[in-house]
Amino acid sequence: MDITWYGLSCFRITERKHPTIISDPYNGKSVGLPNLKLKGDIVTISHDAPGHNNVTAVSGMAHCLAGPGEYEIGGVFITAIVTDGNSD
Repeated sequence: MDITWYGLSCFRITERKHPTIISDPYNGKSVGLPNLKLKGDIVTISHDAPGHNNVTAVSGMAHCLAGPGEYEIGGVFITAIVTDGNSD
């Protein structure tokens, strides 16, 4: 397995013979980072904000997961849960 960090909460997770996962692709202009140009099969979005939801940065995307649930895609199992991102 190979995990690559691109900044903020954006990671690429790859493993031979499995779909590539991109988590939280950001909008570079909005967050002050270089724009992303990634390729992936599955994109996960933790919440609707420019630092986490730029699906246009990912080519080849077949699935976008933006809500809670249990998913099985191409032999990959993903459990997405609701969390409270507020710090109060």
